[in-house]
Amino acid sequence: MEQFLHKKEISHRLFFLTKYLDNFAKLIESENFPKTSMFTGNKGQGKYTLISHLLFSIKDDKYDNNNYQINKNSKFYNSFYSGINTNFICIDSSSIKIDDIRELKINILSKKINNEKRFIVFDDIDLINLNCANALLKIIEEPLNNDYFFLINNKTQNIIETIKSRCVEFKINMNFKGSNNNILEFLKTFELKSLIDFDYNLLTPGLFLRYNQLIYEYNLDLNDTIYENFQKILNNHKRNKLSINIDLMKYIINFYFEKENKSISKFQIIKIIDELFNYNLSQKTFLETVKNI
Repeated sequence: MEQFLHKKEISHRLFFLTKYLDNFAKLIESENFPKTSMFTGNKGQGKYTLISHLLFSIKDDKYDNNNYQINKNSKFYNSFYSGINTNFICIDSSSIKIDDIRELKINILSKKINNEKRFIVFDDIDLINLNCANALLKIIEEPLNNDYFFLINNKTQNIIETIKSRCVEFKINMNFKGSNNNILEFLKTFELKSLIDFDYNLLTPGLFLRYNQLIYEYNLDLNDTIYENFQKILNNHKRNKLSINIDLMKYIINFYFEKENKSISKFQIIKIIDELFNYNLSQKTFLETVKNI
């Protein structure tokens, strides 16, 4: 059961999506929220953070409902992050195996939660494989009275129709202005420096903050050449093997081509990035390819 407990970091304050939280909390308290729901929207809009805050707003009497903020000193917070609290289960659908689904089913049916509400989250449900999706159907079709299944759809691939048909879908939308206001408010609240030029920002808040942090950690400078930045990213990738490094490189390509208005096809470079990681190509050869861009 330990591998299913909450492990992801979330923002302790909820920005922009507060109206969703207010509405969903009322629906759950009145027993009118669907037992199986799908939260659909671009990755990085805060869907997982929204679900986490929803749980806190219902279960933690120390939660600040006026400012939508989690109290890090509460007992519920400590149980949430220590793994003691089994009322919040999170599954990474992109890497889950069929045996994990079976184990989850056994644990759900056997664990008693004293008649309390339990949130079971499947992150990246758009990346689940067909066998696991079929096994998941048997769990979400007949949820226990106090179990709520949340499926997070980041729209990277088409959802398996049999999964989608079992859910009530909520589309989580954030327009460009709202997204940037959300980022600015977050940066101001936590006194963070933006290393990404807002004139060329089309990122969701979550991706903006993650890329901004990596740019800082890797000592990148978006005014440097692609070659210099890619060299630093690849050196760090040897150590941490983070899949988001690939996305960061693609973002830098898009940023650079948007800013410089280059005639060479950026899609050609993005294709080379995919080939580098998918086929374990020589990093030296790859860097030589981008050196003269």
